Amino acid sequence: MLTIVEILGSVSSILLLFLYIRSFLRLKESYKKWHLAVFLTVFAVILSAINLFPNLVVPRVCCLIAGCFCLCYFFFASSPWQSLFMGISLEVVAALVEVGVMGILGLFHFDAAMLMSSSNMRMVFIVTTQLTLLPILVFVGTFGNEQEGLLPLKWLIPLFPCQLLSVFVCYIVLRNAVRDSFDSFLIFVLLTLLYINITIVFYAEAMRASEHRRRHSELAEQQYAMQKEYYQRLHENQEETRALWHDIKKYVLAMQAFANQKDAPQLCQIVQQADETLTSISTVVDVDNVVISSILDNYARAAQEAEIPLHLDVLVPPTLSISPVDLYIILGNTLDNAIEACTPLPKEQRRIDVMLRKENAILFYRIQNSCDVSEKVHLHGRYHGYGLSNVRKCAARYNGVVNLTKTSNSYTVEVLLNCKC
Repeated sequence: MLTIVEILGSVSSILLLFLYIRSFLRLKESYKKWHLAVFLTVFAVILSAINLFPNLVVPRVCCLIAGCFCLCYFFFASSPWQSLFMGISLEVVAALVEVGVMGILGLFHFDAAMLMSSSNMRMVFIVTTQLTLLPILVFVGTFGNEQEGLLPLKWLIPLFPCQLLSVFVCYIVLRNAVRDSFDSFLIFVLLTLLYINITIVFYAEAMRASEHRRRHSELAEQQYAMQKEYYQRLHENQEETRALWHDIKKYVLAMQAFANQKDAPQLCQIVQQADETLTSISTVVDVDNVVISSILDNYARAAQEAEIPLHLDVLVPPTLSISPVDLYIILGNTLDNAIEACTPLPKEQRRIDVMLRKENAILFYRIQNSCDVSEKVHLHGRYHGYGLSNVRKCAARYNGVVNLTKTSNSYTVEVLLNCKC
């Protein structure tokens, strides 16, 4: 029975290891699932063989660190130092949890030597340690990651009572083991509790990832629709310009005729008609980058409808290494917020200034808008519902930073992104 528990304990340790790494690092796009499955299987066999001898503490620690390093380095996007840090940090957390559980049980007069040697108590101790480690790893992964995190806090609230009840069941079983009233069937109950809890976390993580993919897909569709509309407007603008060239010669000939006749009123009328024709041509934002042009063009029209002057200072190359969806989130959310903040102001106070420049490997973006300090700025997007929190996450994906500055009459957002990421 102890052998089965040790093997299952090793499998649960590897599942927790994978969960911990997944909360901080992204899987490589080039990895193959069957390679990962083979590696995890071999890792589980080696770790199970070592765990059959509880006193082999150092080999077990080395095995876990080495396995974590290989898992991070070969299957996740991480450097060798990051991989080593993940292995050491996980083992430190696991060791602290094991010592902590043993110390707490010691307060209830459970002998540490019995926990390491007695079959029944050893089995219960393994399950208790795994159940305690699970919520701690989830908590660390959620609040220790600047990018996606493992699970939202609201998803963790139902998890912790479940863990506490499971640990309490382990305590009751442990008391029965001390009193020699232990039923081997209880081990299967505890193992079932352990894997139910692990499955819940993995299922919740899968749901979160699915929701993230859904939102990402919606943003991609919105960005595609915006870009499609931009191309349509660009085509219409080209058609209008092409038609105008046919009329320019007529206007010029008419103006020459009335000028020769010194007919000033008719000449002024022709000039006015020509000016109205030129003004009627729709303007399309074109900054040599199709993605950025489509985004800025969309919001330029929104600002024009809201009667907000929008001043653009943009100098970017035709292509950037930044995802179009990430650009859409960063530019879209900040422009949404700027338009929303300017709308309640008197027309003469409304203004939005946008600067977007790429220098070497750095993309610098700054948006400054007038605002009323007495009014609360709603940091959410008209389309996305993410707000500046997701702008920060996008910046973190490119090792960038987001700086916010608020004065008596203006609000400024500055974003620096590393284009080499």
